[in-house]
Amino acid sequence: MMWGKEFGHAYPFGFERRWITLNRCRVLSVILLVTWSGCSHSEEDDRSDGPPRVPVIGTVRLDGQPLSGAVVVFLPVDELGKVAQSDTDEDGKYALRFAGFPGGTTPGKYRVGISYLISRKGEPIGVSGRGSLPPNPEVAHAKELVAPRYSDLGRTELTAVVSPEGGTFDFDLKGPLLPAPTAESEGESTSASTERDLPPPPSTLTPESSTTPEG
Repeated sequence: MMWGKEFGHAYPFGFERRWITLNRCRVLSVILLVTWSGCSHSEEDDRSDGPPRVPVIGTVRLDGQPLSGAVVVFLPVDELGKVAQSDTDEDGKYALRFAGFPGGTTPGKYRVGISYLISRKGEPIGVSGRGSLPPNPEVAHAKELVAPRYSDLGRTELTAVVSPEGGTFDFDLKGPLLPAPTAESEGESTSASTERDLPPPPSTLTPESSTTPEG
């Protein structure tokens, strides 16, 4: 298998590209990478590999109100950190996990992405829904409602420096949220796309009814 690097971390070629193309969301691809890596990764392996993990918690708010159902991702910008993520609860609180294990992440500098992915049913899709096997079909049609300056790990304005003691990192996002997807709009989009793909109708003029411009 061929491997590449993004933000200093290895991933198999084709893996991330497929999911970014499908969902237009870098946060999703990182969640998938972390979740799937946990299938062959034990908590004992993690604790013996590099610096110990430390607790990282916090609260996410949007315009001063708790944002429930969001996904918080810490992406390291140096070789010391480890990718970690968490869902936010009904009070907007989160506690980072690595590869499904509680306990936070390792000390280091991080970019932080906060994603609020909403399905056509109007329900937020969390970490488990995005990294499930087989893939959740709702993810392909879901929409990111948080602005790219917070949700796109390549453009995010949010950062964190985790100390050897861990820490609390609260994030106050500025709204509004982007429009949510609806079943109606999805149907209209599908219908419009189908119409565009259809060949043009044949001419209604017959040879007898057609006219030739006078010269």
